[in-house]
Amino acid sequence: MKLSEDIVLGSTLIPMKRRNFNGCAWGMVAASHGQVGGAIIASLGEDWAGWEKISKAFGYPWAGRKQAQFPCECWSPGEVPTDSVASVIAHLFDFHVCIPYNIDKWTLEQLAYWFHTQEPEEPSVQCEEAVEGASLSFA
Repeated sequence: MKLSEDIVLGSTLIPMKRRNFNGCAWGMVAASHGQVGGAIIASLGEDWAGWEKISKAFGYPWAGRKQAQFPCECWSPGEVPTDSVASVIAHLFDFHVCIPYNIDKWTLEQLAYWFHTQEPEEPSVQCEEAVEGASLSFA
């Protein structure tokens, strides 16, 4: 399953909670796998800080490494920063999905679509393409 699919599934399992690993975007990812986001963070101990460690603990290490521009209007044109996809996810969820009075309001579906645009190709698709047309024989 992809990160974008996990958040949509997780949103049907737990209520949204801004700035709370039990109900944030990452908490929804955990819920989609039958886990509790806060428990995953607690399992990391005191050394949990950093989006690379967090995204790896939630099963998506690429999200902590891949850089992306913030797709929102929180910064002046020409000053849009980049950060890890994991960090951008947290910002968009906390400040655009969960805050109803934000001018640049996002839906959870828009957020999931943005995740989708950032996701690497699934390995299974790449493997299928690599073996397409190959003949295998078993003796």
